Amino acid sequence: MEKSADSLAFSHSALSSHSSRTPWPPSQPSKNTTEMGTHCFVHPQRIYSVSRSMKFILVLCFPHGGNSRFSQRHRLINSHVDLSSHSRLNLQIECKRVTALNPLSVEWAFELTRANMQTLYEQSEWGWKEREKREEMNDERAWYLLARDADSSPVAFSHFRFDIECGEEVLYCYEVQLESRVRRKGLGKFLIQILQLIANSTQMKKVMLTVFKQNKGAYQFFREALQFEIDETSPSMSGCCGDDCSYEILSRRTKHGEASAGHTHGGGHCGGCCH
Repeated sequence: MEKSADSLAFSHSALSSHSSRTPWPPSQPSKNTTEMGTHCFVHPQRIYSVSRSMKFILVLCFPHGGNSRFSQRHRLINSHVDLSSHSRLNLQIECKRVTALNPLSVEWAFELTRANMQTLYEQSEWGWKEREKREEMNDERAWYLLARDADSSPVAFSHFRFDIECGEEVLYCYEVQLESRVRRKGLGKFLIQILQLIANSTQMKKVMLTVFKQNKGAYQFFREALQFEIDETSPSMSGCCGDDCSYEILSRRTKHGEASAGHTHGGGHCGGCCH
């Protein structure tokens, strides 16, 4: 059965075998990053321009200290978004590193991913590898957007990381998964828009993700509704796999990425084959 666009069933796990990505940020936050540091409030008008049908406040928290611009700007901590929409969703969305999440929340995220994704994986050249997926979702570099309902029960999440892709700083979305009861209400789009806000606020060049071709609802959603493009690192752009590959890598440049697009490296393709 084809999943709806709001299920956004896609994953990035198998790319580690051939991708040129480098873990980002390069160092772990200090212990005091679990406390509320310097607050950077995104202007409400800027947020409303992203989604006028939803009222929310996004707080990005950056700790003091650090010896470089990277050590400060990539340490998002314990940020919260309160969401009230016309689709009658009453949710709280938190942004935390996996090390700050309750292990039960991570286990819930894994089980939801397995329920939504296992069949799609088994239909691809990757196959479903449960141990590797668990390790990926618990990796200390992982960040999570976690949406909870009025009873504090989790209903949706996104797993993302700050990475380096072909020499460019990117926010890579590994997963967006929603429970069936909150699909087709705009929440999937809302989570991606939050990732775009985070990417812009942290001066990433792109938001990137991987989508299975057979998941036509999700593919159409990203390409048409969110205007993602096939990235130059996608196998279909490299000429090595073409239609034989089961996935595409999609991306959308941030404002910072658009401004610097003319000054990026111009040498060679750095993508990889899917086999």
